[in-house]
Amino acid sequence: MSEAIGEQSDHGRRLRHEADLTDILISSIVLAEALRSPAPRKIAMEGIDAFQTLGLSEQDCTAILTYAEYKVGSLNDALGV
Repeated sequence: MSEAIGEQSDHGRRLRHEADLTDILISSIVLAEALRSPAPRKIAMEGIDAFQTLGLSEQDCTAILTYAEYKVGSLNDALGV
């Protein structure tokens, strides 16, 4: 885990045969940044090999953000926020 945190800014990591925790962390940070933006969102995937290593397309990422937005909205509703 500490290795993944240390490499979280290395967007140009070389493709590997198997995804690892660093790929998940890098893509999660990029998606979290996109989630903070108003729709329609632009996901900054260019030059970030983690998405390809994980097998995530732009359509996949858009679906992930849509689901995350729904879940966060549901949580806010439940909390009365």
